[in-house]
Amino acid sequence: MNTETLFGSIADDSSTKDSMRITVIGAGEVGRAIAATLSDLHKVIIIERDQRIGSWIAACCQTDFVAVS
Repeated sequence: MNTETLFGSIADDSSTKDSMRITVIGAGEVGRAIAATLSDLHKVIIIERDQRIGSWIAACCQTDFVAVS
């Protein structure tokens, strides 16, 4: 998987012009807090091993989620 498939093309995404793309590794206490705090203003992607946790956090924080093993 290339990074453009995972994160999209920066040049083609005008919605992130004034915001950052943030990747959070792990949806533990700190990862959840970071995602929840930053997702209002920035594009946040969560990478988590446990798909149940990652999906729940992504829905609550309106972020994207990538499951890894």
